[in-house]
Amino acid sequence: MIDFSIITVNYNGVEGLGKTIHSVISQNYRNYEYIVIDGGSTDGSKQLIEQNRKNITFWCSETDNGIYNAMNKGISHATGDYLLFLNGGDVFHSYTVLSEVKSHLDGTDIISGYALKDNHTYLNIHEENVLMMLLHSTFSHQATFIRRELFDNYKYDEHLKIVSDWEAWIDWIIIRNHTYKYIDTIVSDYDFSGISSDSSNWGEILSERQYVLSSHFPAKVVDNLMKCNDFYLKTHYKYIDSNPYLKQLAYAILKSIAFFGKLINKKSIS
Repeated sequence: MIDFSIITVNYNGVEGLGKTIHSVISQNYRNYEYIVIDGGSTDGSKQLIEQNRKNITFWCSETDNGIYNAMNKGISHATGDYLLFLNGGDVFHSYTVLSEVKSHLDGTDIISGYALKDNHTYLNIHEENVLMMLLHSTFSHQATFIRRELFDNYKYDEHLKIVSDWEAWIDWIIIRNHTYKYIDTIVSDYDFSGISSDSSNWGEILSERQYVLSSHFPAKVVDNLMKCNDFYLKTHYKYIDSNPYLKQLAYAILKSIAFFGKLINKKSIS
């Protein structure tokens, strides 16, 4: 049985795609399949995929209806126990990531590590209060391994442009009570040029998130969730984020945890 299905979605990002492909095929753990879904790029991406086809299990280059349509295509071809979406421009943090994560595969539905932006800042912090975390943040899909069975009766909502993966976390973890856990492994370095990272899209992100919450919960519940989240941010997240000393301390602690976690993982593997 294949442990991992690595899925890369790309559109006219040949330079980033090259980095992603290289990081995948450089992994020292080989029990994975690699799926590349290209949206009919015209910048040489297709030619690059063809040059690397011996290392790619399945690929296609054709017009699609957006990122979630492409991700759903990738899912339909995945056969591994766990799926990871490492999109064009995202790269594995090191060549040992999959071997490190392998030791954490215990049947948990969602296994989330860390993603770095700018190669030094944690994209998201693992917070114990997962409901509050999801209201103001999200799991990093490029650092989160999802059991394939979760997609047996589920597809990403292709009507949403930006937050369909966030909706999936809400559905799986909050509503359906699927199991999840955090691991200290730094999985990937995040390409910060994606649509969800563009500050000009924050209005649409908030609008889509509000639509998702309203679709899943009664109005009174949504209102109470927002009030709880506002209080949580004021007393916890924003306080840390606005305090340079605490922010630096939190980062140092997290980096130390991740470093020693790597040492422990390497010892257990060897």
